[in-house]
Amino acid sequence: MKKILILTLGAVALLLTANASADSFAIVTTRTGSDTIDWGQLGPPFTVLSSPVGWTSTGGATGTASDSANLERRDEGNGWDGVFAIGDHLLWNQDNGNAIDIHFNSPIALGGAQIQDDFFVTYQGCVQALGSFGSSPVFCATGVNDGSENNTAPFIGIQDLSGGNITDLLFTTDVGPNATAINTLSFQPGTTTPEPSSLLLLASGIVGLAGVVRRKLT
Repeated sequence: MKKILILTLGAVALLLTANASADSFAIVTTRTGSDTIDWGQLGPPFTVLSSPVGWTSTGGATGTASDSANLERRDEGNGWDGVFAIGDHLLWNQDNGNAIDIHFNSPIALGGAQIQDDFFVTYQGCVQALGSFGSSPVFCATGVNDGSENNTAPFIGIQDLSGGNITDLLFTTDVGPNATAINTLSFQPGTTTPEPSSLLLLASGIVGLAGVVRRKLT
């Protein structure tokens, strides 16, 4: 019975150790994911949106978009002259300096969008993830806004390599300051990785069960 108890405790220790470290992340620079959020659902160009505003994805997922102030709808070629594709439905932070925060009611594994600064400059478009892990590193891509409407706005996204634990994506640019717009957001729903507190409860249950088995066998 001692061997069983020792093996059980060893397995629990390995389980907790494997999940004690923070999630790891990777930058995503190509549009990918099985679901999308089309900002056209929030109204026609020039619609001003009070934060937070709710959205529903093509696949039925839900969440909110916010930036601690107002957001606004624009379309490339209709209220926006940049480097998205003509007709793209955009979400803009009105050059107010705040990050565009896309919140997911169900955590995701990866997500991203094409991003652009409002000024005719070379810029860095960046994304950061929030979730049960805290906050991720910030990943950035370089873009050039020359107003050519040629679909060259860089795609910037992030993937949680440890599981689907992302609840928020924060989009920013470095000029303006932070005069940011994004187009359709692509994402991949994910399966949440258990948090250490949940694993600790599981471990306690396993140890308790091992004690009951030991008493019955003695």
